[in-house]
Formats: sequence, structure tokens, C-alpha cells
Amino acid sequence: MDNFSKGLYNVLEESCNSCKSNLISLSGGLDSSSITYLADNITKKANHSGKVITFSNIYKSEDEKYCDETEFIDSLVEYLGLESYKDTPNNDMILEINDKGLWMEENCYDRLNVSAFNSYLICKKNGIKVA
Repeated sequence: MDNFSKGLYNVLEESCNSCKSNLISLSGGLDSSSITYLADNITKKANHSGKVITFSNIYKSEDEKYCDETEFIDSLVEYLGLESYKDTPNNDMILEINDKGLWMEENCYDRLNVSAFNSYLICKKNGIKVA
């Protein structure tokens, strides 16, 4: 293993072993899929009651379908047997989200990410506490 791989593995191992559950934002891309795979492997190898849970933003509307990676999310979740939550960002709520962004960030135009905001909503809807 090269230095980067060892470093990544060590960080994940420390994180996975210090938490009861490990919540991972799984986009279906290579980065988050690799981290999810490694975290699940580490958690199972540690042989404790911890588990990996994923949450994902998916895109089903015609104008956003080009960036949907549900197929890859589902494939990895099924292969690893993970608990997983998915939802689609609601663009109809963009003005409400904008107002919340202004309230939280004072300037949402530089930082407000609708996908990130929806990630917190996925967790909230499913009773997942994010620390």
C-alpha cells in the first residue's frame, strides 16, 4: 500500500472503531463508493456491533437524470448489505431553502448547496442524528 492508501485506511479505521454507527454520504461515484467499501470492511473486521449506514441524493427528473447514480448506489448497498436512505432534492423548495441559507449563512449564494441541505433532510426524516 502506498502512503496515501495507508493514510486513508488509518483515518477510516480510527473513525469506524470510535463510532457505533458510521454514516456515509454515498453518491455512487468512485470516491464515496471506495470509502463506503473500506469503512464496511473495517467495521466487519473489527467484529463489534457498529455498522455503516449510507444516505444518498438521487435525481429522477428528466432535466437532472443525467447525473443520477442510483444504479451504482443500489449495487454497492446490495453487495455489502447496508442500511441505506435515499431521497431527491426538491427544487420546488428552492426559495424556502434559500431563505434558510440566508438565515444560517448570511450569504447563501457563495455556499448554500441544495444537495447538502437535502442530505440533512434525509437524516432528519429517518431519525438519524448527525454529530
